[in-house]
Amino acid sequence: MTATVEHRPAQLAPPAVVLREVGKTFGTGPDAVTALRDIKLTVRAGEFVCLIGASGCGKSTLLNVVAGLEEPTTGEVDLRTARPSFMFQESALLPWLTAGRNVELPLQLSGVGRRERRERAESLLSLVRLDGQGRKRPHELSGGMRQRVSLARAFATEPRVLFLDEPFGALDALTRDTLQQDLAQLCAGRERPVTTVMITNSVEEAILLSDRIVPIVTGPPASLGSPIVVELERPRTLAQLAHDEQATHARAHVVAALTASMQRRPRTSSTGAPTALSAAEPAVSGKPA
Repeated sequence: MTATVEHRPAQLAPPAVVLREVGKTFGTGPDAVTALRDIKLTVRAGEFVCLIGASGCGKSTLLNVVAGLEEPTTGEVDLRTARPSFMFQESALLPWLTAGRNVELPLQLSGVGRRERRERAESLLSLVRLDGQGRKRPHELSGGMRQRVSLARAFATEPRVLFLDEPFGALDALTRDTLQQDLAQLCAGRERPVTTVMITNSVEEAILLSDRIVPIVTGPPASLGSPIVVELERPRTLAQLAHDEQATHARAHVVAALTASMQRRPRTSSTGAPTALSAAEPAVSGKPA
């Protein structure tokens, strides 16, 4: 089930991230739980790929394995580029540092001089609309502003690969929309587009940002469904997607894939026996992100 599209430049680029039959099991013996099984995925240089699925389907576990934060139990993860960067559900800012110093931190750890890293931090804070906020500490910033600082920090070292774990999920709709546009500009508006793998449970967010959307077939163990390619130039806007035929086509494919996955998911009753998941239960957020 793949939407028909014309070839984009990223589809001709060399692979940047390759997963070969990756599996992840937690625990041993009879209590072992296999969270991921037989995951195969290739992300090409400059491509933006969204992995989408319902809460608890193994999205974050998969991203942690792809990003090298956890070792796979089976299979192989081949990250063919240096300087990966991360952005998580929480801003993860150091509370004793100012916003500017938080952005500077990865540059400092890389040995960049004080003047250069300060100039770089100021430039990035400006790009995420935080001019004049660099001297404030995290507790003086709103949740949306803290995520802006986190986004700026993620781009401080000019990463070749970016891993995102639902970074905008806890934000209000207006702040989320603005940050999505900032992310799209930072990823695409460069001489060398950043290879990006993002976890989300929002269909609209996936269509807004990605070149390819890969549904996660709910487990355990989780696996990957057929990818849906989005035939729209990036960056995009939510207003553009509201009436676009290709966006509507992609949306229908994604929702169908996720709904089918959730209907196959077993659920345990109060007696411990598996029960079927009701088709009326939502598989994923289909509201504008």
